Amino acid sequence: MFTMPPGKRTEMEQLADRMLPMMKQMPGYVSITFLVNEETNEYGGIALWETKENAKSAMKQTAPRMDEALAGLTIGPIRRDVYEVYEPQA
Repeated sequence: MFTMPPGKRTEMEQLADRMLPMMKQMPGYVSITFLVNEETNEYGGIALWETKENAKSAMKQTAPRMDEALAGLTIGPIRRDVYEVYEPQA
């Protein structure tokens, strides 16, 4: 997650569109959903991977590209986390 100055949605959508093909080629990729809150100007994504190791590897590969694309633009640090998924049983 990260915060941008107001009015950057189009640029962030274009960045997400550029990142998607690369992510789809990574081992263990399942899906990604990009998020935006226009009231707070926060952006982020939730990516699902087959394993925790796949997720960590993908983060190591994508972080430098994201950092480069967002250099000097974000307000505050970029937050990156890996979480495990629990799907409730009916």
